[in-house]
Amino acid sequence: VKSTDVNAYCTESGILFINIGLIAQLSNESELAYIMAHEIAHFAEHHILDLDDYKDKNKSNDYKEFYLKYHNRSRENELEADRLALERYYKSSPYSFSVLDGVFDVLQYDYLPFDEVAFTRNLIETDFYKFPDSYFLTNINPIRSREDYIDTLNTHPNIMKRRENVKQIVSGLNNEGRKTFVQPESLFYEIRELARFESINIFLTRHEYDDAIYNTHVLMQSHPNSEFLTVAMGAALYGISKHKTFGGISEIIENYKSIEGEKQQVNYFLSKLNKNEFNLLA
Repeated sequence: VKSTDVNAYCTESGILFINIGLIAQLSNESELAYIMAHEIAHFAEHHILDLDDYKDKNKSNDYKEFYLKYHNRSRENELEADRLALERYYKSSPYSFSVLDGVFDVLQYDYLPFDEVAFTRNLIETDFYKFPDSYFLTNINPIRSREDYIDTLNTHPNIMKRRENVKQIVSGLNNEGRKTFVQPESLFYEIRELARFESINIFLTRHEYDDAIYNTHVLMQSHPNSEFLTVAMGAALYGISKHKTFGGISEIIENYKSIEGEKQQVNYFLSKLNKNEFNLLA
């Protein structure tokens, strides 16, 4: 699915959808295999129908009570899907148990860019084109993602519960001879790179220009001569410039204060530029 959201899902008719955004963030093939097994477990247990049926049978005038019970049922289904994914499908596959913790890292940090790379002044300045020091942060917000958040209002258990649930199931299982990659490793990375490039395209299409700029910068580390990335960077800056000139950028650029990690520098810098600076930079 051409979406940058880190997600996969299965319909009641058995169609499994995997977002490009998920493939772009995975570390290896085994992580993808486990996520597919999880979605297949949802289908096999008819969890979608179960929730619909539960909703019909437990309708209540007390919406708060119903809401909490419904979400609790959903969380139970998620933990069951995690367990069955391992016991029914993943155990009988050749995939490694040792990398499963990485699945929950992907889910915990799904809001972050492809990688953490410093965005420095020399990327947008030359000897003849400078910006004030005040346009650049001295310190950035550290990444503070928590895995033990309160999940009462969530359809999914918090990451810590899911992580511990899976750890307990695989504890003591023999990992000898199991593989992180069954297909050629190079093929996985090639497909992941394509997903990352396509994500840039989606960011631009949706006017998520700050994500386009930072993730383009990340990909430029390994593809410094990519014509696509050069054009993408120009397109993102031009798009913001148009918004700034004819309206504003608050609706397309996330407030820098809410951002963790190196991307905060990009959003802070963009928030400081005036119309003329945007036009000239683009």
